Amino acid sequence: MSLVRRLLAFALLLALLPVGSAFANHFDPKRKIRQADQARAKAMLLRTSDLGPGYTSGSSGGSAHLNCAPLDESDLTVTGEAESPTWIGGLTIIASYANVYTSVSDANASWRRSTSTAGRRCVATEFQRLAGPNGGRLVSLKELSFPQVAPRTVVYRLVFELRAQGSGSRLTVDLVALSRTRAQAYFLVGSVVSAPAKAEELRLARIVAGRMATAMRASS
Repeated sequence: MSLVRRLLAFALLLALLPVGSAFANHFDPKRKIRQADQARAKAMLLRTSDLGPGYTSGSSGGSAHLNCAPLDESDLTVTGEAESPTWIGGLTIIASYANVYTSVSDANASWRRSTSTAGRRCVATEFQRLAGPNGGRLVSLKELSFPQVAPRTVVYRLVFELRAQGSGSRLTVDLVALSRTRAQAYFLVGSVVSAPAKAEELRLARIVAGRMATAMRASS
């Protein structure tokens, strides 16, 4: 398998991780799905038409979890959840996710845990664990500077290396996370060779932020 194909396969593995909070975890929230909140979550997702030409959609969802106690949401409740297909276009992979919580308090608690120092450390450890059997290693996980397009906005960049191919074989994955009232929405952009383009991520973030604001306008 060529280097590019191996990197894309690894990016696809990451994109298929189910995202419940800013990073997926084994301590899942309770699910009490409401039709209206389910519709709100779906409305926030990116769509194929947002991505421009050259993208094809594939599977959504996965079975792996990050086992991070600092991200434990078993005391919280989700009333709406949705995820997009995973799109592949050239050397880039994109996937989109959204959750609606039963209350602003639950959504805020999820956000605090997801963005905590302890949460980031655990996530780094877990991604290192997941990368190893797939021939990779996590090089770095850091927060990036990014415009505040929603009331709460954060972007994390994960850089992976495929050990078998030497230090030049890198995959960069950016996770853009947004939150408003009871809602959280995320999208992942993974790129081989070069890092994802910030201008394009900002364009997509503004689309998601706008849909989130519309979806939650009539929400209590």
